[in-house]
Amino acid sequence: MNRVTFIAHQHAPDLASSVVGEVEVSLRFSGEVQPDSAQRMGLVNRVAARLHEALESELKLIAQESKGEIP
Repeated sequence: MNRVTFIAHQHAPDLASSVVGEVEVSLRFSGEVQPDSAQRMGLVNRVAARLHEALESELKLIAQESKGEIP
């Protein structure tokens, strides 16, 4: 099993603190064909990067909503 954790935050200037989120990716592989350790880590990193981008996007929306930029 491989696990990667990413932490993202968006600073909301009108708020006392930032909005913080965390993504942890943990993949288990089963089946006849098993990726080697480099392939597993590459896959985990690519999946985590996509989730991290989505998390940052959502946190940005939350920060904008809190500032009244988005109704």
